[in-house]
Amino acid sequence: MKRRGLLHKFADRACDAGLIACSLTGAVLLRFDFTIPLVLVPILKKALLVALVIKLPILDFAGIHRRPRRYAGLSDLVRLGLANLAASTVFTVIIFLSVGKNFPRSIYFLDAVLCCCLLGFAHFSVRLYTEAIVRENRARRRKRVIVYGAGSAGVTLVREIQSFGQGSYEVAGFLDDDPHKRDAIIVGVPVLGRGRDAASVVDRFEHHKTPIDEIVIAMPGTKGERLREAITKCRTAKIPCRTVPGIDEVLDGKVLFTQIRDLSFADLLGREAVQLDESPIRSSIANRNLLITGSAGSIGSELCRQVARFDPGRLVLFDQAESELFKIDNELRQNFPKLRIHSVVGDIRDSERLARVIDTFAISSVFHAAAYKHVPMMEDQPLEAVQNNILGTWNLLTAVRHHSVPNFLMISTDNAFVSFLSRT
Repeated sequence: MKRRGLLHKFADRACDAGLIACSLTGAVLLRFDFTIPLVLVPILKKALLVALVIKLPILDFAGIHRRPRRYAGLSDLVRLGLANLAASTVFTVIIFLSVGKNFPRSIYFLDAVLCCCLLGFAHFSVRLYTEAIVRENRARRRKRVIVYGAGSAGVTLVREIQSFGQGSYEVAGFLDDDPHKRDAIIVGVPVLGRGRDAASVVDRFEHHKTPIDEIVIAMPGTKGERLREAITKCRTAKIPCRTVPGIDEVLDGKVLFTQIRDLSFADLLGREAVQLDESPIRSSIANRNLLITGSAGSIGSELCRQVARFDPGRLVLFDQAESELFKIDNELRQNFPKLRIHSVVGDIRDSERLARVIDTFAISSVFHAAAYKHVPMMEDQPLEAVQNNILGTWNLLTAVRHHSVPNFLMISTDNAFVSFLSRT
């Protein structure tokens, strides 16, 4: 490490020495139309030696080399300019006193300008390269991935990625828990470690400036607990994880590579996801007038979104939170422009208000989602919880019974109230 630092210092000084020599030589060439008179050659050699002896120590004293070039800024440019001005002034004085008028005075000015430009470009070129060229190449580079699973699916995936040539993916290696595959090279790709090594492997690539963009889990036959364990190992690397489809998804004729997808809840179930039969739901909602209490709350608003898909005749939103009710009303009108929506500001503790709403809109189904559900807060205000969750629900049930509403569904009041009772 120390040796590398010395090499960097030597390279920096050698670069500056070359630029100082180039600037002085260039100044002489410009002064004499790119033909140096023979009589001036000995003087130029002496001037070059003086320039190196004078300017390099002054640049070091100014701390030019202590500032990393990749972070060079305006303050560094000012510092460099002042250091070059001081060095050029000292150089001019020494050469003028030792050589006199034999060295044209215009060369001093040309040398100072050229030296400042060349040194400035050299010190800013690293930042220019880092911010422009490297960033552009990084934006264009292929996405580097690690494949977790060096079985048949993983090998097929890697071969397919490799067959794309200049595609958008590049495989950096495998992860596999099989000890027999440790340090193996499969289809030209190394096995970098086990699944639990994901974080350290990714950190190693990051340290070498070749970061990994994501991990692809190639275990199409793995479900449930084993897949959850694999995902947990990958998540320790703190980069995105994706997966490949099962064989039943591949048999539809699409290739494996194009079906790399994000993880879904179905991957973690350990069984096939239950497909809900929506026809009975639609038949009980379509063309009916529905009332949803607490429709501006977290549960009630999502219930509104789901119910709206089944084409109710009217959807009446009932809540005391006017601002949140306004938001869900706007959202539903935008997403379901043909749906007849009525937003009503009211409180379930007001029995007369409930009765008028049910009667006015000829409600045939009520979804009751209005309740205080934050139990710790309600423990400090038990009377409010009782008035809203118990008496409010009683008011709604009374109104539903009085108007012979055939369907009543209670969503959150039971959970909130039971939790409240269990804590008190």
